[in-house]
Amino acid sequence: MKTTAILLFLLSGCSYSKMARSCDGTAGHTALYSNNESLAYELLKNCSIDAAMTGEAVHDLAGLIFYGHGKSSSIDERVTHSLKLWCKAALKGYSTSVFILASHYEQGDKTVNIKESRLVSECLFGLQKNDLEYVSPLDVQACLSLNPDIDPTYECY
Repeated sequence: MKTTAILLFLLSGCSYSKMARSCDGTAGHTALYSNNESLAYELLKNCSIDAAMTGEAVHDLAGLIFYGHGKSSSIDERVTHSLKLWCKAALKGYSTSVFILASHYEQGDKTVNIKESRLVSECLFGLQKNDLEYVSPLDVQACLSLNPDIDPTYECY
């Protein structure tokens, strides 16, 4: 009996450890829209480093960070981190993140050093015309390449 209890304890620790390091976009999205933001953050916090993760999962994580989840040393750091994640989600073609990015280029954003660019914003907004959940990531890259300040890896800023 004692051996069984120890074995169960060790196995539960292994699965918790795996959960703590993994990203579960579907469960995170479900938790977020069930108003369990803390659980959603825990499930999504590693999504930004998971290249196979959906744009929606990275977008959800960005929103959670923007609204106060996770640790940031300042509001500017929180905003910058969120925008970088929204950029990653946009580069995956997630339309809602493309819209957010277009809005930043439309007006410019000194907090994250994005200069106003009508050319980039109109291009990104134009991708929304079909009202799809995802647009072509190549089209997003093409829009961002219209920014003369951008590097060839299509980073947002």
